[in-house]
Amino acid sequence: MEKVTEIVIAPISGACAEVSDRTEEVLERTDDLIVTRLMRFANHLAALFMLKTLLDKAGIILELGALEIKGSLAGAFDGMPADLQIAAWCYNIWAVFAILQICSVARSILADADELTQADITSVAVTNFFIARMIGSPTPLRDALLAAVVAGHAMRTTKVGITLHTAAVQLASAFLTTVATLGVVAAVASVLPDIPVVGEYLPNLGPFLSVVAMHGITNREDNGTIKEIVNGCILAGMAYDAVIVEGVSFALDVDTILGNITLVFLLYVTYQALDNARRAIWDL
Repeated sequence: MEKVTEIVIAPISGACAEVSDRTEEVLERTDDLIVTRLMRFANHLAALFMLKTLLDKAGIILELGALEIKGSLAGAFDGMPADLQIAAWCYNIWAVFAILQICSVARSILADADELTQADITSVAVTNFFIARMIGSPTPLRDALLAAVVAGHAMRTTKVGITLHTAAVQLASAFLTTVATLGVVAAVASVLPDIPVVGEYLPNLGPFLSVVAMHGITNREDNGTIKEIVNGCILAGMAYDAVIVEGVSFALDVDTILGNITLVFLLYVTYQALDNARRAIWDL
């Protein structure tokens, strides 16, 4: 009887144990390849959902291998009070922002371990929410300030340096800081009292004060590489529009004189911003 057991039962028991071990191994691999990644995808849904909301409001259609922008991104973000307008092409940074963020989320989902923590994902989702809220807002200055504050907080709480996971938030923070600052300056300039000069009143000081604000933003200490590049692009667009699109006048009235002083100051600040961007890129 013992011999029968050894001959018949033992091989069957060994085969069953082998099947059980292989099954556990397959289940473990399946869990790692499918279930774990599905759960990781679910963890990132908040960021993806709010990004989709932002893209819909901005008119950006982002599909696999295709990017389409309905209308103008500058028009989507229109309504912000500003005496110094940001060039329309600069608003294409939001398409770059979307691509960077999708690549970041995709890499985190497909990685062997979480590269974005839950805190990172929450910061990104909240930033997307406030940017989407700013688009078409009846109170654009208030919502731009909120978006700038939230994006700045998200940038400070993420890892230091430029990585795929930090580039999108740094880009948004840099752009929103400038948009909000120009909006605040315009709002302050609009309530300044009229200043009499040589029998007439000094014209709107908003553009000049806006250039002063851009000078402060450009020369602020601890500007990161992306911030320097964004500053350079924005000011280059402003300088191009002021010189090429609007043209230069040499009339001797107070309006034109102040406008030309502002233009010279703008060109100087633009030079500083581009030089800062050059050095920041060189130091990468």
